[in-house]
Amino acid sequence: MDIARRNPKLMVLGDSLPQGCRSMTVRASLCAQSWPARIAAAQNWEFVPPDHPWEVLFDLEQEIRRLKPFIFAPTALSLVGLPDRMLDNLILWMSAAAKSQHQNFDNLAIAGSEVHHMYSGSGKHFAAQITALLRQDLDEQLDHFVDLHVAINGRFVLNPQRLADFDDYSPLDWVEKRQPEMLVVHSGHNHGLFKFGFLGKNVSITQGEYEGRDYFQQWQEVAQRIAKLPATVKRVVVVL
Repeated sequence: MDIARRNPKLMVLGDSLPQGCRSMTVRASLCAQSWPARIAAAQNWEFVPPDHPWEVLFDLEQEIRRLKPFIFAPTALSLVGLPDRMLDNLILWMSAAAKSQHQNFDNLAIAGSEVHHMYSGSGKHFAAQITALLRQDLDEQLDHFVDLHVAINGRFVLNPQRLADFDDYSPLDWVEKRQPEMLVVHSGHNHGLFKFGFLGKNVSITQGEYEGRDYFQQWQEVAQRIAKLPATVKRVVVVL
């Protein structure tokens, strides 16, 4: 199958910051407001961000809007019904309707991803993770929702029409096949930063191994792949 829109002006790899995630929420309207999308709009470049048909598992800002803080009751100050809404959302993402009108996106950033996902992640990889993370028990399922969030988002972003021809494509594979004029790479923040900022654990932000490669070795793999890109990729910008 032919790959649509070769040689786009701009492609982006990375994590939540370039994808457009806000308040822990990923949805189409936020991806359309990401900083890469704004740059492309300012330059009048065609740029296709992910068009998720639904938010990925939850919309935290919408959940906050449900609260009634002027009523001093515990039920009014809690996110009542959120687990059930997340499960309903999960069922939608497991359905055949969880597809895009686009064959591929120009923004391949995936919220929650790590550096190695730029070469290890694929639609097949994330689909297998989703299957492995599904649980019948609600409490057990909630324990895995963070990983499910990454997997659902990753599968959609990397293979938005669930086409077998592209099921093995990683973000770097897409870049090599489509050869954008400019490539922006903005990743690395999930290697320890969340544990430090949200859990108060004093760990290095360069922690985390994947298949024996540490943080810096993962970047080396990415750099080597980028260095082999053809001259049609005229500019590479790495945001650390």
